[in-house]
Amino acid sequence: MNKNELMNTLSETRFEFDSALAEVDPSQMAVLGVIGAWSVKDVIAHITWSVKETVGMLEAKALVGSELWRLPEEQRNAAVYEAIQSRILDKVMSESQQAHRKLVDLIEEIPEHDLLHADWFAGLPGGEWPPWRVIKVNVSDHYVHHTNDIQDWLVRSNPKS
Repeated sequence: MNKNELMNTLSETRFEFDSALAEVDPSQMAVLGVIGAWSVKDVIAHITWSVKETVGMLEAKALVGSELWRLPEEQRNAAVYEAIQSRILDKVMSESQQAHRKLVDLIEEIPEHDLLHADWFAGLPGGEWPPWRVIKVNVSDHYVHHTNDIQDWLVRSNPKS
């Protein structure tokens, strides 16, 4: 995946995520049940945590970040949920937009060669993942996965008569 494809993927997946969010009535953002006990607000905060972690990794040019990454995914998600669940919606929405914008701005500054080659980025999984793949997995794929969760929840929450 080249830099232009990565930027397009990020743009498209964020657009789809934002489109799903636009379908949620603001009064329903904290309703539990989107994914287990998570609300839409919790999902947004969860993704934002990953985006911020990805920004930190790109800034450091190394696989660094929260100790939570060392946990199995289910335990990591539970720990992130505990840390984010009490945040207010306006702050969650603002942080989400800011983190995504910062990620996009940072990627725009990175030379394409560096996004495509694992040697630019210390400690990548297996020493083979290029940075674009880390971004895709932690951000774009996350948007897609949770966009689907929100859309499914919307269907379950608003069955047609």
